[in-house]
Amino acid sequence: MSVKAKVGDKVCIVWDDANATHDEHKVEEWPELSTVSTYGILVKKTDKAAWVAAEIIVKSGGERDGYRCTTAIPLGMIVKVTVLKG
Repeated sequence: MSVKAKVGDKVCIVWDDANATHDEHKVEEWPELSTVSTYGILVKKTDKAAWVAAEIIVKSGGERDGYRCTTAIPLGMIVKVTVLKG
């Protein structure tokens, strides 16, 4: 899926998350896939993934210093992208 939102937009990305198991399990015991809604600021997008951050870190002088709580979402796992207003 292509992400039409622009970097800097507040977004909600609905996507199918992957699961991992730490022990051996029978096929019947595998966890179901989870659909996740991630809310935040679109901070990067490429032809492979979109990155959403929960927080922008700003230095005392007002200069941006990075992001916190960033999630990388592969485009193939994205179900829907909504640009949030406000």
